[in-house]
Amino acid sequence: MQITPPFGRLITAMVTPFNKAGEIDWAGLEKIAAHLVATGHDGIAVNGTTGEAPTTSDDEKDQIIKTVRKVVGDKIKIVAGAGNNECSCINELLISSYST
Repeated sequence: MQITPPFGRLITAMVTPFNKAGEIDWAGLEKIAAHLVATGHDGIAVNGTTGEAPTTSDDEKDQIIKTVRKVVGDKIKIVAGAGNNECSCINELLISSYST
């Protein structure tokens, strides 16, 4: 019996690029996502601690997911982080991540 991993075998925690002004580099984000697809990754983890989630707003987190989804389509899986230090906010982030 062989078990198929639900997200594939290679899931990469994607960094969130920033420009010199400290804002998210959206073009850079798209470029990284496209590169991960092109080089055979099965999935991308966004908005985790590698993706600088503690330093991005909830709106930015939603836009990161939308941007990555636009680039990768259904070619690979997206795993979205929904952690927060504020417990009441976690459910909202989970629901938003799922529906984005």
